[in-house]
Amino acid sequence: MTQPYAPFLLRCSRAKRKVDFPLEQPHPWGCWLLILVEEGVLHWQSQKRKRSIGEGRILMLPPASRGSLEPHHHFWCRSLEFDLLYRDRVRHYKQSWRPAEPDQKIQQGFHYLFGKSAPRVIPGPLSETVRPLVRRITNRWWRSDLDSFQCNTMLAQCIGQILEWHLEQRENRDGMHPLAPAEAAAREGFSHGFTVLDMARAVGMSREAFSAMYREWRGQGPGTFLRELRYEQAKELLRQPDFTMESVVRNSGFRSLRTFCRSFEQREGVSPAVWRKRHTG
Repeated sequence: MTQPYAPFLLRCSRAKRKVDFPLEQPHPWGCWLLILVEEGVLHWQSQKRKRSIGEGRILMLPPASRGSLEPHHHFWCRSLEFDLLYRDRVRHYKQSWRPAEPDQKIQQGFHYLFGKSAPRVIPGPLSETVRPLVRRITNRWWRSDLDSFQCNTMLAQCIGQILEWHLEQRENRDGMHPLAPAEAAAREGFSHGFTVLDMARAVGMSREAFSAMYREWRGQGPGTFLRELRYEQAKELLRQPDFTMESVVRNSGFRSLRTFCRSFEQREGVSPAVWRKRHTG
């Protein structure tokens, strides 16, 4: 899956008997937390629920998570703190161990990746593949700049696997593709300046991630889908003599009459006026 972000490992540790990550307040960096329980049991307490994570299971907490972590006796774990640096946010990003300066205006949340609900406890079958990657990251961390780069690469692989599993589960649970709500929103708003970014926001994703996933699903870009909606609407209105050319353009979502006439003629081979005469009467 194409990933429009670069995961950045902030800290990596192996803790015994305690976990020094109180999350009463969101992390100032917008930090994610990934914990692999090697021995014992870890209790995750939030305002809404309490979960127990046993040996071999993985807990993932998005930046907005609040709560506390309470390990049981004879406990130890591996933990990763990381950020997601989107390419829109860091245009000249180079892989290094120095964290980027946070930007409060565009600090990215988990919904850009997972939608409204991110998985908390990674299920057993998926943890079987993610677990070795977490162990390799914690074993190689901070040995050299090259190891730092490799750790971030493996972290991207972990996130990609979790994301693909989550989207597949959403599709099976909802009985429809997770991007279907974006098309539904586009059908309602295409005549009012609806854009690809609006489609992405309808399903809680970044524009880049949405476009890549949409191409895998439909075999074409979401911009093509929007244009098809506008052209079909324009043809329907052109068949009705009561609509002037300006009102056709306005109610189809095109930017201007000139743009509409030029693109319509390139597409159909004739001008909108000629097309109207052929299809009315």
